[in-house]
Amino acid sequence: MYKKLLTIALFSISSTIFAADIFKADRHFTEKNYSLAKQEYLKAAKVGNPHAYYQLANMYYKGLGGEQDIINALIYFDLAAEHDFHNTKSILDSILNSIPAESRDTVLKILDDNKQSHGKQKILDKYFPIIDEKTLSMKVTFDGEATIETVYHQDDIDLESLNPELDGNDFYDENGDLDSVDDSLALLISTPKTPFLVVDHDINPDGSVRYVSEVQKFGLYKDLLEEFKLFPLAKPEFDGKPIDFISRTYLGAAAYSKFTLARENERKYQDIIRQVRRFRNSEAINDQFNLAMIMLNFPWVEQEENEPESILLSLAKKGHSPAMYEYGLKLYREQRDIKQAIHWISEASKYGLIRAEYRLGKILQTSPWVLNDERKALFWYQSAMEKGDVSARIRAIDILLTTKDESLKDVKLATEYLAPLAESQSRNPEYFYLTALSYRYAEQRQFKLTVDNLERAILTGQMANWDVSEWQDLLARITTGSVYISDEPE
Repeated sequence: MYKKLLTIALFSISSTIFAADIFKADRHFTEKNYSLAKQEYLKAAKVGNPHAYYQLANMYYKGLGGEQDIINALIYFDLAAEHDFHNTKSILDSILNSIPAESRDTVLKILDDNKQSHGKQKILDKYFPIIDEKTLSMKVTFDGEATIETVYHQDDIDLESLNPELDGNDFYDENGDLDSVDDSLALLISTPKTPFLVVDHDINPDGSVRYVSEVQKFGLYKDLLEEFKLFPLAKPEFDGKPIDFISRTYLGAAAYSKFTLARENERKYQDIIRQVRRFRNSEAINDQFNLAMIMLNFPWVEQEENEPESILLSLAKKGHSPAMYEYGLKLYREQRDIKQAIHWISEASKYGLIRAEYRLGKILQTSPWVLNDERKALFWYQSAMEKGDVSARIRAIDILLTTKDESLKDVKLATEYLAPLAESQSRNPEYFYLTALSYRYAEQRQFKLTVDNLERAILTGQMANWDVSEWQDLLARITTGSVYISDEPE
């Protein structure tokens, strides 16, 4: 009986697909839609999410969404206990002690066998980065400097002439992705004269700004952002070689000092002070997270040394995935304790946090501190892509078209992934480059469309101040001594 039940449990884990979303699972569970909740928890269990283990264990133990199943409950409690999740160890011991002595050894063998094939270490090896110990002591530099400027002022933009009406008013919500804040926090970000914008972005080896995601925004910030993306930053290098890296930049009013903000927008300054007091007096997890984010985004706010970082770490240990990501990303950006940085970004990814999944994919693909693994990177890009992340979709397409691993290359799938991007990526040089490759590598190659898209990639890349020399070299190679062949029927 035990072996039969074990087979069912392991099949449930191994047959699920990626794109885990623990927030969706919790919503289904709260609504008592246990069948859908179980499906989502199983997806998260695939990548080792301890919360999913715990919830599945309770569902099996209590018979929620099906018959009671003690063996599967024990299996998932045991997996959660490996992560020291809440009180799972004591629950596990209590259930095991209730099993008849003559059956206990058999059950323990089942649990041990399961951990050997689906335990913490197996999951880590299959989906997560392996640290390269040889490079941990080395740092990324930026045009030879140890750090990069994280504030941006663009005097060419006439900020005072912009319409001051509010255009976006966003902050992290408790589910982890950008969402509208509540009315009280909205007071904090009252209508500004100057747009406020905090963004995360990649810095390409040529210094160009890529894959921008908005952390906090208010005011009419679009022109400010477009201007920022046009100016290359200091080029990141590692061990003398060009590399890409993550940065967080503060633009417009986000770069104001305390005194400038008080002078330019006294009401907003006073609102910030009031909101800090309110969040300090609240024990709600999301209020504490917002407090930490305010202190990070407004470093002049009165705070103890490393206070926002301490709050984020405390929340991360309680299972708050946005805090996991923010804490890990801060360590990573500042190149402090890379192991812990990657650990917390990985933990946030287990919860299906989209921005964490994208960043984990980038780490697996390009980080100098891990053993690069395109297969693992593709897994996380596809997971984020399934939830609508365009940057992750582009990175997945790039791997499918350019990988040297023939078992990963899939031109047909890459072409399918490209199709929905035609309109939204009409100004993205990389979209045209990847489209050119999709025509070049297609089973029935289309030379003219390859050249047309490659030329457009080069033109738009030059307009964005990207280094397009590699694309130019490719165009020269495929057109030198060649005859243009029309794809259109005669």
